[in-house]
Amino acid sequence: MLKVCVLGAYGNIGSHALRYLYDTKKYKLYASGRDISKVSAEDLQYLDGVEWTNLDVNDEVALKNYIQDMDVVVNTVAFSSKNGHKIAKICIENNKKYIDAGINEYLANMDISNSDVTCIYGSGALPGLSGVLSTYVAKDFTSIDSFKHITSLQGVFSKGAAYDYLDGVSNVDSSANLKKINKCYLPFIEEVSLNPYVDNETKYVANKIHLNDNANWYMAMKLGKFKSIIESSAIMFHSNPKEAVENLVKNSKLYNVKSDEHMIFMIEVFGTLSNGDKSFKTLILKSGNPSNLTGLVTGICADICADYTGNVGLFPFTQLADTVLYEKYLPYIVQRIQESSNTYIFDVYDCPLEDFNNDCLGEI
Repeated sequence: MLKVCVLGAYGNIGSHALRYLYDTKKYKLYASGRDISKVSAEDLQYLDGVEWTNLDVNDEVALKNYIQDMDVVVNTVAFSSKNGHKIAKICIENNKKYIDAGINEYLANMDISNSDVTCIYGSGALPGLSGVLSTYVAKDFTSIDSFKHITSLQGVFSKGAAYDYLDGVSNVDSSANLKKINKCYLPFIEEVSLNPYVDNETKYVANKIHLNDNANWYMAMKLGKFKSIIESSAIMFHSNPKEAVENLVKNSKLYNVKSDEHMIFMIEVFGTLSNGDKSFKTLILKSGNPSNLTGLVTGICADICADYTGNVGLFPFTQLADTVLYEKYLPYIVQRIQESSNTYIFDVYDCPLEDFNNDCLGEI
């Protein structure tokens, strides 16, 4: 039985990744954190048989000793972009498969060509799953005339999630053919504004599925006080990213309403299918708590990494379609998300997004 450890295992994302791996009943599981006395009684009871250890990932000697006997290391430490490349380096040097929920420019530039391991970073929902789903819904098209990707996120932001979110909404080139939509109705969310969103994932998807200029990514924001907080944090992000992230995290806790928590992806593609017909395909994924979905995806990445016996190298989960893992595991990924108790809707429909809601105040 393979040994899998989760770093930061009692955090919002780590706890959900650990639960997913536990429910597979395929692994001997180890979990760590700075202070495991913070592990909830519910997790301790549910995760019977998991071995918990106090571990500070900044202590390289302790970290090396901890991962020595592991087969797969899953990093969900808060804001892992600070130390992800250091942890990855230790894992690679010790020939351990490595999964990182975070995005890290140092990780992206690491050269592991001389190593015989698989490392997946950005193994969360956004970015990550959002890019994989874009290639998934577009797979039956020979050419694409239009593409819309709308994300709605409501819940408490972690520091890593806040950073990725603000990086996307603040990096839109003002000269680009993208415009903010101040008010429209969307299915499942109702009245929102739509803010253009650009990051490395959107650029990768546009290139991968050969999108023309008629492709748009939006972040949906429910109208109200929190919308203005997000916008002010985005403006602040370029000059003071640390303060912008802290502002968004603090206010997401203050204004969060549990009953409103969700993460929704709506991806509409229109173009020519392989049979020559013109058609719409619209993928809708509606889940509950965003941290739950992110942890689930991180757990699935660890699961497929553990299962695959070959060496794929280092890549972001967004770019799964460039690897041999895509065809082999995509049906499994879809199935596991569909089966999750946190998933309310996950399907692809042969119609445009507007068919789900005819009372649209703004054009989407």
